Amino acid sequence: MIVEMLDPGRLLAGVMAAMSLLAQLPPPTSPGAPTKAATEPDQTQAPAKVSVEPEAADSQIGARLENILKATGWFEQPRVSVKEGVVFLSGVAETDEYKAWANNLVHNTQDVVAVVNKMQVRRPSAWNFKPAIDSLKDLWLRLIGGLPFVLFGGLVLVTTIIVARSTRKLAQRVLKRRIEIPILRDLAARAIGFIIFLFGLYLVLRISGTTQLALTLLGGTGLIGLLLGIAFRDITENFLASIFLSMQRPFLVGDLVEITGVLGYVDRLTVRTTVLLSLDGNFVQIPNSVVYKNTIQNFTNNPSRRDAFTFTIPIQTPIEPVQKALMEVLKSHPDVKQTPEPAVLVDHPVANGVVAKVYYWIDSAKSDVNNVRSSLIRLCMNALIEARLLPLPGPTEVVFPRGMSVTRLNTPDDEVKKTTERPRPTGADDRNGMTEAEQHAPQGSSLKAATKEARPVEIGPDLLASSNGAMSK
Repeated sequence: MIVEMLDPGRLLAGVMAAMSLLAQLPPPTSPGAPTKAATEPDQTQAPAKVSVEPEAADSQIGARLENILKATGWFEQPRVSVKEGVVFLSGVAETDEYKAWANNLVHNTQDVVAVVNKMQVRRPSAWNFKPAIDSLKDLWLRLIGGLPFVLFGGLVLVTTIIVARSTRKLAQRVLKRRIEIPILRDLAARAIGFIIFLFGLYLVLRISGTTQLALTLLGGTGLIGLLLGIAFRDITENFLASIFLSMQRPFLVGDLVEITGVLGYVDRLTVRTTVLLSLDGNFVQIPNSVVYKNTIQNFTNNPSRRDAFTFTIPIQTPIEPVQKALMEVLKSHPDVKQTPEPAVLVDHPVANGVVAKVYYWIDSAKSDVNNVRSSLIRLCMNALIEARLLPLPGPTEVVFPRGMSVTRLNTPDDEVKKTTERPRPTGADDRNGMTEAEQHAPQGSSLKAATKEARPVEIGPDLLASSNGAMSK
């Protein structure tokens, strides 16, 4: 018995029989999946073997197949004729799939040698709206079936938005003690809220059954961010530059700075631009990326500021007395700092003399640069005139080739001395070395008062709002 079971021929026959039975079994369906209607043919599997009788006659095969085709209702006037085991099909099939199904049916019929399928396929009319109507009905049924999932997903989405906003506000309060820079604090809080929103959106997509879409959305977030970064490169650069500027703080509100040739007071720093109030009273907006990449000259960061002006010393005037007279003015002026010490240096020669340059330091937080310069130039001129080191312009020389007669008058010596004596310059205010015209408010305060009625140039949070400056509003 064991030898017979191990016979290769019988084993092969058994395997072939088992495979034939498995091929006729219907494919497994997933739990909950909708089943096909009984009127729809399954094109993935051929019809089962049709048995008639042992050694069936041609007439019996034709009758059996014709009855089956009429029972399906898929064919119009089906006709089946059999000659010597060859089956001839005729009639009209609704679709190509039905025609192929009939062909497979005949092939699986007992004692059939060949098939000649002469069936015609009905071509649908161009004005046949039945497929569209069927699609709309199917879509409506799916919509009604998925409505509970949509409502529940919407509830989850609204809850997620509320939780994300509450978390963002809570994060801002918690990070307020740990992060002093407003933009970094707001960015970190928004990132936490955005992560929670993404998680809720993923749950909504999972509930609605679009898991693959959820994974694609989360996986494509990096690609979307890359594309947005390329498309909005300038905006991204300005935003990142605003973060770096608010972290490093090269200037504060009210500082006098010079950026890309623009000299003015810092009015505000937003996420896009840096706003300067120029000395002419105009608001100038400079993109943050340009500010971050270029040189920033801050005149307020260090209150000690050096200034200079020049004097031309005539060629007939000795240089050392001029330097001494100018140094006395610099040392006696109350707004000139003595550490570092001022200096009067010969800079370069010119056609009618030499040019002397006067260097001095002031406290820009207390004194205005232009006011002090005006006061020093005026006092230096007066000192040189009083010391007879700066010749006054005299009358133009006139040559008389034929000569002219001159009559000498008997004038007292006091009157002659009075007419030839240099006028003494009127002195300045002894309190601060400035005249009334020079005693006006510093430029920063004047510009602030002049721009009270100015229209705001940009609406947005000031990233330097926490800094204390002279121009802060």
